[in-house]
Amino acid sequence: MSILYSINYLLKLKIKKIDILLLTLGVSLLINPFIIYDLGYIYSYTITSFLVLSSSTLKKKNKINKIIYISLLSFLVSIPITIYNSYEINIISILLNIILVPIISIIILPLTILTYIFPILDSILYLFTNTLETISLFISKINITKIIFPKPSLLIIVLYYIIFLLSYQNKKYFYLNIILLIIIYISPYLNSNFEVVMFEVGEADCHLIKYPYNKNTILIDTGKNEYKIKNEVIPYLKSIGIKKIDYLIITHGDEDHIGGSITLINNFQVKNVILNKGTFTDLEKELIKNLNKKKIPYQININKINLSNHTIYLLNNTKYNNENDNSIITYFTYQKYKFLYMGDASITTEDNLLENYNLNNISILKVGHHGSNTSSSKDFISQINPSISLISVGENNIYHHPNKEVINNLSKSRIYRTDINNMVKLTINSKGILKVTTT
Repeated sequence: MSILYSINYLLKLKIKKIDILLLTLGVSLLINPFIIYDLGYIYSYTITSFLVLSSSTLKKKNKINKIIYISLLSFLVSIPITIYNSYEINIISILLNIILVPIISIIILPLTILTYIFPILDSILYLFTNTLETISLFISKINITKIIFPKPSLLIIVLYYIIFLLSYQNKKYFYLNIILLIIIYISPYLNSNFEVVMFEVGEADCHLIKYPYNKNTILIDTGKNEYKIKNEVIPYLKSIGIKKIDYLIITHGDEDHIGGSITLINNFQVKNVILNKGTFTDLEKELIKNLNKKKIPYQININKINLSNHTIYLLNNTKYNNENDNSIITYFTYQKYKFLYMGDASITTEDNLLENYNLNNISILKVGHHGSNTSSSKDFISQINPSISLISVGENNIYHHPNKEVINNLSKSRIYRTDINNMVKLTINSKGILKVTTT
């Protein structure tokens, strides 16, 4: 597209810029219709479209003001696309654009055209583009200038661009978009729903507890690898407007429960960490080392977490020689519903719980040890009588979890499994109505 613009300018063909834009758009779609799903393609044509519409305004500005205008316009036009796909914007990108726009216009674009005539210049072009990419990646990691937004609906995005177009006729319309962005930003704080989420993290565990209005957020375990945390869990947290984890509960030190914890604290704000009793595993020691480095407070073997209006009880204070049995058992209530998260605790721990606590008629049970037959005994399940059973388990796993006997023990409850249902979300509204959704 830039080459066609350059040819049009050099040869003085007087073809309208909008016609060139529509031509390249049409040709691109004819060659590859699926390119419409490419994020770079969407950014490129959306920003270029608004720059073309602003050409008359740009002509009236001097070079410096033109660069600032293009940078600011590009940033404002890209906001809906950015928050829809990555759920955050980086304010420093405005400054970055002011630096990059003249470099791209004066150096990169001419070099791109010249490489077709003089291929020897390709190495110089690569050096410039690689340097710019390195600088951009470095700046993108600066968290202090990032603002997290929940994922807007497509209707909101369309409305944003309609208002933007109207602002060309009347600048006052621009303020409506500012109001729209504020509404998007504060929308999670207006959400009165209580939510729990069982993430699909394979043969591992990761669960979110989110209180109304984003007042408190708790994450139980972090799965076993960096990929799931970085590419699925953290993006989901951002997509619903969560900016921090108030409490990270690591039920025990096995990799499938703690493996993603360091990635989490390096890429997302975590305010407090709770660890289980017993001898620390190497993974727990490594996590503690990183917590100390980041000055994130952690507590060991506590029995409850006091929130503003609620209490999370951490059961199982008996010390065992088995890491699974040392799992933190999480119990809490919300409205009329009772929640019980069993970690990887075995039948031995289950018997101990029945002796020491009244756990009748549990509403939602996170089944112990991924549905292994070492947990969820017939007596235990019969006593707690769960209404809904959540099993976090990997598809076609080598352990053959969940065990058929365990499934039989849970047969009176509604069973949700990540290997079948993927991510499972339970929502309780202000009227106490529970809704289960799967993806």
